Amino acid sequence: MRGGSLGLLTSFVKWELVIFIICAEVVSFVCMQVPVACEREKQPLSNSLESQVRTFNEIARNPSYGKDIRIFQAWEFFHQHYKRTGDERRRLTEMIQAKYLRSNLICTMIAVGKDFLLFFYLIFLVGKNKLALEDFVLLMGLASGFSSNLLQIFQSFSTFARDSVHIMSLNEFLEREDMQDGGDKSIPDEIRQIAFEHVYFKYKTEDDYVLKDINLIISAHEKVAIVGLNGAGKTTLVLLMMGLLRPSKGRITINHTDISQFDRASYLQLFSAVFQELNVTAFTIGEQIAGGRWNPDLVWQALEKSGLKQRMEKEPKGLDTCIHTVFDEQGIELSGGERQKLATARALYKDSPVIVLDEPTSAMDPLSEWKMFQKYDELFPEKTVLYVTHRLSSVKFCQKIILLENGEMKEYGTHEELLRLDGTYAALFRLQKESYGLESEEAE
Repeated sequence: MRGGSLGLLTSFVKWELVIFIICAEVVSFVCMQVPVACEREKQPLSNSLESQVRTFNEIARNPSYGKDIRIFQAWEFFHQHYKRTGDERRRLTEMIQAKYLRSNLICTMIAVGKDFLLFFYLIFLVGKNKLALEDFVLLMGLASGFSSNLLQIFQSFSTFARDSVHIMSLNEFLEREDMQDGGDKSIPDEIRQIAFEHVYFKYKTEDDYVLKDINLIISAHEKVAIVGLNGAGKTTLVLLMMGLLRPSKGRITINHTDISQFDRASYLQLFSAVFQELNVTAFTIGEQIAGGRWNPDLVWQALEKSGLKQRMEKEPKGLDTCIHTVFDEQGIELSGGERQKLATARALYKDSPVIVLDEPTSAMDPLSEWKMFQKYDELFPEKTVLYVTHRLSSVKFCQKIILLENGEMKEYGTHEELLRLDGTYAALFRLQKESYGLESEEAE
């Protein structure tokens, strides 16, 4: 009674009362973990439903979807899907919250029952003259404090467990292959060569390799074409080279150093890309091109080289003109060709040593694509450029042409060498020339 609170408590009631309090709080803690475990189990479904609802909201707010929805009378279809997804998300939320409510109710009942039994146990000791009345008041306070502190400890663990559920998506995102940190080596001042050494790659959801035993050397300032039919692995190859994916086997090197050893942020500065899917966000033209490295003079130069300067000079706000009307009601919409020019201006502004053109002209007709590739060749004369396409006639000027088929490098050489080889490349080239109706002087 003269020692610490726990010693005072146990000097009268022995360890049985302490064990009783601890067991009661442990049971409460276990009850609190039931809804947390349920929420953790349902988190992937919750994320999926949340993503679906967000997608429906984006479609509903994006005017570019309006013409398709109206022409094909798809509003009822979207309404049904939106309502079904929203109802499923609501039911899931209600189910999880009901479990939390039941858990809190049980924990409250346990707390009340524990205090009730503790009170009457001490009253019993007083009635048996085993405990003085003043000691009853003191011990009741000590037991209550001990129980309260223990409950707070368990509640802290429970809160931590619940909060961890809500950062699972963040952890999964940060653990993705394309988000992993690299090494600590600085990038070289000059890229002499990029080499693929027995590179294999397959996606986690796939059983078969998308790329198989790729051995390739790309020298500085070379113009290299990666061609093949859809699904041959062309885009995967350039994503591996840019470090956005990691090889399942083999390695990729720059100047004989594995790219995984380079500082990731610095490594990404080596590449500029114009992808087939042009992502244009609702910011200003200047921000679209420059990002956080703002230099108006260089932005105008990039717009001029890409062919978009004349269009932007007509806008009253110039480089401060917003794309879309999300942030500015006076924002503009760009056509498909203008969006491509914007992406080209972005690559020009970044001024990286390696340029990747991943089927940026796939929506064009073959002759327009051929002319556009000629323009790209003029825009990036001193760069290492990779042209990714399935149209062979557009890249005959390249110093190297790589034909991918079913994830394998089937043929490799110049346009003339591959025609003389009279293999798959030559057969596809003749077939495309006949299908597209190109004149021989343009195609050959």
